[in-house]
Amino acid sequence: MTPPAVFQLPDWFHLAAVFFAGSAGAVAAIRRGYDVIGVAFLSLVSGLGGALIRDVILQRGAPVSFLDGRYVLTVAMACLVSYACGHRWTRLAPVLSVPDALGLAAYSVIGAQMSVQTGLSLPASVVVGTVNAVGGGLIRDILVREEPLMFRPGHFYALAAAAGSTTFVLLYRKAGYGGGFSGAVAVGLAFSLRVLAVRYDWKTRPVTRSAAAGPGSNAG
Repeated sequence: MTPPAVFQLPDWFHLAAVFFAGSAGAVAAIRRGYDVIGVAFLSLVSGLGGALIRDVILQRGAPVSFLDGRYVLTVAMACLVSYACGHRWTRLAPVLSVPDALGLAAYSVIGAQMSVQTGLSLPASVVVGTVNAVGGGLIRDILVREEPLMFRPGHFYALAAAAGSTTFVLLYRKAGYGGGFSGAVAVGLAFSLRVLAVRYDWKTRPVTRSAAAGPGSNAG
C-alpha cells in the first residue's frame, strides 16, 4: 500500500525550474541564429519537454503544464530575458548550475513518484523519473542536431537523476517511508552528486571499443 504522504514542491519552484530550463533552450537557439519561432519553440521543449514526455507515458490526459497558463508564460519570460541579457546570461552559467542541479534532482523524484502512484513497475518508475528530469534537454539537443548531453561522457547528469529516482522508489515503496522523507533524501542525494561532480570535475568515462569487445577479442 502506498504511504499517504507525498513529496510536493511549491508552485514557485516548478515555475523557476521551467524558467531556467527554458532559458537554456532560448540561449541555444539565439547562438544558432534562429528566428523568433525557433527561439520560442526550443525554449518551450527545453523547459517543458520532460514533463510532457512523462504525462504522455503515464497517459494523464492533457499535460499539466498546458492546463496551467503560468508555465507557458514562464517560458515566454525566459525567452525575453535570454534575449535581453545576451552574452551576460552565459557568464552566469557557474551560478545557474546550482538551481539547475536542484531542478534536476527534484524532477527525478516527482516523475518517479507519479509513476509509482500510477501503478508502473519500480524499474519503469525509475526510467520515467529520469526522463522527467533530463527529457527537455534531450529533445533540445536533438532538435539542434547536437549529440545529446546525457549520452556524452561528462559530469553526472542523467546518472544523478537516475540515482535520485532509484533512491526515492526504494525508500517509498520498498522501505515504506513517507513521500516527504523519501523525496528529501532522494533530492539531497541527486543534488549532491550533480554539484560535487561539477565542483570536483567527476566525470563518467566512455565505453571504449576494446572494453566492449572484451578480453582476448580480435575485433579490429
